[in-house]
Amino acid sequence: MADPVFVVGNARSGTSAVSAAIRKTRYSGFNEGHLSGLLPKLFKQVDEHWSRFDENTPRVVLMSNLPKSEFTDGIQDLYKEIFLKHNNNSEFIIDKTPDYYGIAAIPFLLDIWPDAKFIYCQRRPLEVILSSRKKWPGIPLKNSCRIWKHSVVTWHEIVEKLDRNYLEIEQIEIVLDPDGISQKLTDLLELSPEETALLADDLGQRQHQVTSSSYNPVTADDMGFDAEEWATFNEVCGDIFERRGYSYDAGYFIDAGRREQVLKGFDLPPDTKLIASAPLSADAD
Repeated sequence: MADPVFVVGNARSGTSAVSAAIRKTRYSGFNEGHLSGLLPKLFKQVDEHWSRFDENTPRVVLMSNLPKSEFTDGIQDLYKEIFLKHNNNSEFIIDKTPDYYGIAAIPFLLDIWPDAKFIYCQRRPLEVILSSRKKWPGIPLKNSCRIWKHSVVTWHEIVEKLDRNYLEIEQIEIVLDPDGISQKLTDLLELSPEETALLADDLGQRQHQVTSSSYNPVTADDMGFDAEEWATFNEVCGDIFERRGYSYDAGYFIDAGRREQVLKGFDLPPDTKLIASAPLSADAD
């Protein structure tokens, strides 16, 4: 049995497109998992509980006789048993958990499956927030910004410790270069030429949806933020937004080469003005 493949990232960042395409191949799994999200929560509680006991705890107390590893090993064994059972003990399993906890679970998943593979889907927060507001109206802006940043920062911390078996995909690349993304997935998952074709066909269908508002890159004006909301956005997301090389216009990126690909792919004017800084209000240029 091959070690599982885990698709992670913020919601509304392309995880559904990637996992659905992979399920066209030998891999099978649920539309979404979310079981892995229990692991960081459980281990945090275990750590907090064990911190109450130390070498000065009397031996007549059970906790002073119980190695933490005995308990955590049991949690991992139970997780593995349930995960495999409900995935029908399939030889090739894919699991999609699109939230912060799915990313935070990676170190624990690697303890269980050292050769597990991870696919991280990333998207500019402008599109994530706009898409999230349509699907889940009423979420405060600051909360949406924190969710996006928390996930991205956690991935940055974890990926530094991963030397192989992972792939990072910008959501917009799925639309712009489905063949290229299919080849990268093929290399990671060691797929057959026939499976690569299935991937490319499924992802390629998204090229025909570039006129849809759910795929078009947005601009700062599209956000409808006032000055206070832009201040909130910049306070929470600004540093990571800059680190990722994003722009605030339809060109998506600051890098000239990547920008050109976006503008051309979405049939936008090549001289679209680069906006590298957050506007001060919704009416700013």
